[in-house]
Amino acid sequence: MNLQGLFKEAVNLLDFISEPGVVPDKSMTPSKLIVYLESLPIDVMNRYYESWPKRERKGKNFKIRWLSKVTLAEVSSVMQHISENYPLPASPYVYSYKKGSRTADCAQNFVGMKYIVALDIKDFYYAITGKMVEELYLKYLIRKFSPSSPINILKAKCIAKIYSIILMAKDVRPDDISFKDDRVLLQGTPHAGMIANAVLYSLDEQLFGVCTGRGYKYARYSDNFYIG
Repeated sequence: MNLQGLFKEAVNLLDFISEPGVVPDKSMTPSKLIVYLESLPIDVMNRYYESWPKRERKGKNFKIRWLSKVTLAEVSSVMQHISENYPLPASPYVYSYKKGSRTADCAQNFVGMKYIVALDIKDFYYAITGKMVEELYLKYLIRKFSPSSPINILKAKCIAKIYSIILMAKDVRPDDISFKDDRVLLQGTPHAGMIANAVLYSLDEQLFGVCTGRGYKYARYSDNFYIG
């Protein structure tokens, strides 16, 4: 199966779940697709990314990678389907990667405050691994599909596995050994921000509770936490 075929199966499986009358190609069942996905090499998506020149940041060289234009169009169609039919949760205290949210909206929370603490998440996107994305979608989809029958769980696993692959690439940073055995989310992939927000949902809620309980305000914009 080529990349285009993989994306097609992703959409077919989504349609099959949301519209029981739509039946995907019977030659590729969820079980067969999972077996196929498990057999793919960890760097299967790397060939579809284009590297930008390295840039210097804090004494380190970084490769900026984006999906090629052709692949970007294919992935975008799949992700558009996901975001419209299966939107992931995002905390109301986050002002990035959400329709209608602006940096100014985040800053408005701290107008007139004398002190503001800003914390930055190191390697925001690179810290999100394929395993995290797969578990995120699996948890969400199983909760979304009711009842959680064996076939729905199987489909959820299949879809979660697909999304953990098409938006990820093998880590391109040789200095970070901790991520060597997993794909990581790359900046520039469609809806990467939406996924990052969902991964941090529980943390945002906890930090908001802790801050408000002590009389502080909390907000996050992308990889920046703000407390005032």
